[in-house]
Amino acid sequence: MINLDQGVLTVGLLNWLGFGLVPSAVPPLQIAAWDAPANNLAPVMLLEDLFGDEVPSDQMPVSRPEALTIPSVSAGYATLVSAFGNLQLSAKRNGTTAVKQPTWLTQTGKGQQPWYLRNSRTLADFMFLGFSLWQCTRGADTFPLNAWHVPYGKWTWDDDGTILIDEQPVPAETVILFESMLPGLLNTGTRTLRQALEFEHTVAERARVSVPLTKLVNKGDTEPDQREMTTLLTGYKQARQSRDGSTVAYVPSGFDLVTEGEPAGQWLLDARNAVAADVAKHIGVPASRLGSTSAIDSLTYSTELGQFTDLLTQTAHYYLDPIEARLSMGDVTPNGQTVEFDKTPLDKALDPTVPLAPPTKEGPADAELK
Repeated sequence: MINLDQGVLTVGLLNWLGFGLVPSAVPPLQIAAWDAPANNLAPVMLLEDLFGDEVPSDQMPVSRPEALTIPSVSAGYATLVSAFGNLQLSAKRNGTTAVKQPTWLTQTGKGQQPWYLRNSRTLADFMFLGFSLWQCTRGADTFPLNAWHVPYGKWTWDDDGTILIDEQPVPAETVILFESMLPGLLNTGTRTLRQALEFEHTVAERARVSVPLTKLVNKGDTEPDQREMTTLLTGYKQARQSRDGSTVAYVPSGFDLVTEGEPAGQWLLDARNAVAADVAKHIGVPASRLGSTSAIDSLTYSTELGQFTDLLTQTAHYYLDPIEARLSMGDVTPNGQTVEFDKTPLDKALDPTVPLAPPTKEGPADAELK
């Protein structure tokens, strides 16, 4: 039997395996990548084998692919990507859009993902993990020419803070590290996710093994044999499936017909709503966007508009501000220049009278943009 000091050994082991709550030699959830290798569940299985009796099941880490099987988590991811994934980045100086835009805003390099996926996967990293990484190439002026997202399962950092990609150190100037304002669902929402997985298992079991809606109760003195019972049940089911016999039933002598009605499943609905609400709190998204109706009495126009407003204001700050701030630092953009998301589509969604901004011209990065 292995004894765990949950204050020291457990945290240290989880950090080493890539499940740390704080930056360590391995970033949090390093194995739970967007496109991680097929063995991405190996550390989870190792923990369960070694410490299944020591660590409560609801505290065992959850991988990213496993979390995405939970409907409310999948809905949260889809909400973030659909709301913010298509927002283009724009270079500005003194609050005005620069005439020439750096190429890396839309260029991700040959053979890499388009800018839409780069931005969307960065948002997904924030939601699940709290960190994200881009790799870039730079021009003679030291500013990026193109930049692309690095899958989380491919990178980490060592004790000195050096970024490793495919287990090899890379120069600091070739990467851009992002840190979210939120710690990441897989770091702080383990108990919620484990509960959600248990609920999904219960729902699947209820669907597979249904509760009988009608019972033929033997009230006689003799017990029919197996053949007689099969004949009786088969005849009753066939009669119910018949258009002429579905509303009338003949009950043999010695039997009572008991109808149970629809099985009670309200508690499962309430449980799912509660899980969706908890997931929403962890990721900073309005609960109604994840399918939870537990916090509102009815989905009126006003409540829907209010939830949408919260998404495009509060949630947007959680996810977009850290990206804008990092890309506006001096190693990415020239002094006096900032990088911001073009939020015109969000403003348009809130107020249809707002005109869409005209497209900006693309050009090479220039330290003297006016």
